[in-house]
Amino acid sequence: MYINTIMAILRTRTDLEQGFLYISLTIAAIFAAVLVRKHLFFLTVVQSDSMYPALRPKDWGVTLRIHDAMEIKRGDILVFYSDELKDMLIKRVIGFPHDHIICERDGAVYVNGNKLEEPYLKQTEGKRSEYRVPTGKYFLLGDNRALSYDSRSFLDPFISEQAIQGRIIFSLVPFRKM
Repeated sequence: MYINTIMAILRTRTDLEQGFLYISLTIAAIFAAVLVRKHLFFLTVVQSDSMYPALRPKDWGVTLRIHDAMEIKRGDILVFYSDELKDMLIKRVIGFPHDHIICERDGAVYVNGNKLEEPYLKQTEGKRSEYRVPTGKYFLLGDNRALSYDSRSFLDPFISEQAIQGRIIFSLVPFRKM
């Protein structure tokens, strides 16, 4: 219905008016796209195996911008900027500010003394490590713990709220809800 109205308006315009209208519509579409990307969501292309099996290399994730840290939930898959690596990374939220995290040798993770249920993981072994998450920071791990460069490996293991760009809500290619 709206397309027919626009087409009818275009047929009654001069070439100059039509050109101006096309340019105006193009500028408006570009402006809308920039606003959506900056404030609502963006696409993220997975670069590594660190989130396998949830995400695989070359998967496209639709990432919803996070404007308030209160929106973050344990288990969310976040996209953040790593100052250390100078790159965008994708990892799962394990620890919140003030949490006490213990990563055991058998791969089990404890948050504040409670074993974290992680049905998305294959059990892996590693070294034992312990962390206390500071105010305004988060502790993030990859699902493929054996190959993931994550909070256990970073020089500063904690990710600041400001570094978090968004939460992957689903994989677009191939389509899977997170």
